[in-house]
Amino acid sequence: MRPLQPVPVPRKQRHARTDLTAAGRAPPAAPSANGSAPSPPGAARRRRSVVRTRISGIRIALIAGVLALIVLVIFTVQNAQAVKLSFLGA
Repeated sequence: MRPLQPVPVPRKQRHARTDLTAAGRAPPAAPSANGSAPSPPGAARRRRSVVRTRISGIRIALIAGVLALIVLVIFTVQNAQAVKLSFLGA
């Protein structure tokens, strides 16, 4: 019995285009009866990935911090009454 050999798996390319002709250009779309060209296949399925940058992370952190600070200020303002505290019977 022959030993099994690993089968190479093709990598998923980030910007691969399979609809290109030999010249490197997309095939021309045939116009429809009213003169408009149909959308390319798969155009409706493609989604742009959200690019997360350092600035966008800082912006989200600042928004979360400001919201937490607002909640803390509201809590402090609502509990502004004097209270007698005792710690370990002292």
